[in-house]
Amino acid sequence: MAALADALERAGHDADTAQALAEDTVGAIQGALVLARAAGEPELFMRALERLRRCLASPSPLS
Repeated sequence: MAALADALERAGHDADTAQALAEDTVGAIQGALVLARAAGEPELFMRALERLRRCLASPSPLS
């Protein structure tokens, strides 16, 4: 998570926001993996990754 938080800081987020985003992102990825496996639907994971990408690209993802 530290590497992701560092990257988010370099992208312009303050340290607290970057850490929160990193935690949320890792949790979302792990949850999406579990759901996709349980449902036998790999595309569920890919959809979750796309939503995360859009969220992280937005100027204010936690608002």
